Amino acid sequence: MKRRLFWGIIVFGALFLPWREAALRSALDETGRLRQVPVPPAAGRGAERRVQAWLSRDPTSFAAWMAAGRGYLARKEFEQAIWAFRKAVEMQPLSSEARFLLGVAFERRGREGLPGDLTAWDRLAETEYRTAAGLDDHLPSRFNLGLLCERQGRYDEARREFEHILTIAPRSALGRRAKTALDRTVAADLLPRLLSQGLPLGGAVAEEGHE
Repeated sequence: MKRRLFWGIIVFGALFLPWREAALRSALDETGRLRQVPVPPAAGRGAERRVQAWLSRDPTSFAAWMAAGRGYLARKEFEQAIWAFRKAVEMQPLSSEARFLLGVAFERRGREGLPGDLTAWDRLAETEYRTAAGLDDHLPSRFNLGLLCERQGRYDEARREFEHILTIAPRSALGRRAKTALDRTVAADLLPRLLSQGLPLGGAVAEEGHE
């Protein structure tokens, strides 16, 4: 009984002694609300830089940039598509798909032919196609590179790209398109000789790039 009374007095004193009331009042401002306690700064400059980098990082993911770029391409907003795919490439520079689509955006932007535009869009597109092909033998990039070379009259280079696709994937849909493009490229390369010999020419159909 005495032991219970002893512990009861201790608990009562802990709850109701004046020092506890004073401590509670010190945590309140003049309006009776709890004071706002500032958060201590991160320790060290390195921690500060990490916090700042986290706060300022771009919240958009690689997949989101890729999806945005595809949407811009579909709407023929090529400048915005270039911007989006460049963001994707910055995040994953070894993504052959991102570099391929950046090349597509470059090429289509150049084919708009806006007055006064001196940007070498085809050269930019070719760089991205070659980079994508070098990363993991990206066949769509090789196909578009072949079409670009064909359009510029670089038939030997175009033929090499189409022949490579036929070696790797002859039965695929892309392989069938490469076969058609190869036949057309060979015919175009032989065109001067056919004209000089007065032989009849067959019609050729322009090929659209892969996307």
